[in-house]
Amino acid sequence: PGAAPGAAPLVDVNAEDAATAERTLAAWRELTDSAWDYGIPPDDSRSPRGAAARIVTAGALQGAAAESAGRVAAAVEQVLYAPRPRPVPGLAEDVECVRAGLHAAAGRGARLRAVLLPRSSARLLR
Repeated sequence: PGAAPGAAPLVDVNAEDAATAERTLAAWRELTDSAWDYGIPPDDSRSPRGAAARIVTAGALQGAAAESAGRVAAAVEQVLYAPRPRPVPGLAEDVECVRAGLHAAAGRGARLRAVLLPRSSARLLR
């Protein structure tokens, strides 16, 4: 049976596509958890691009860190909306760059809290 008239065609998700999606979404979770650790709570009502823009602004990210946040968000949007998401190399490095930017822009208290009592650890208690 085919798709209903006007409906989007069904896409066969293979193991490679699933692995790409899993890696990308894991990088996004790490980025948003890191932002939360530095005092920027998650906002699931925003698109990935909107959430990244909020993290860049609230975290005072500039240069490479801001660009890295945008690249991770674009990769997430591709996973969520593209029929066949393409693997994006360097996402782990992008997340590390964002984390370093958040750390550099944060005050001493926020840095200590992020390392010693990360807010994102609350997810583990659920």
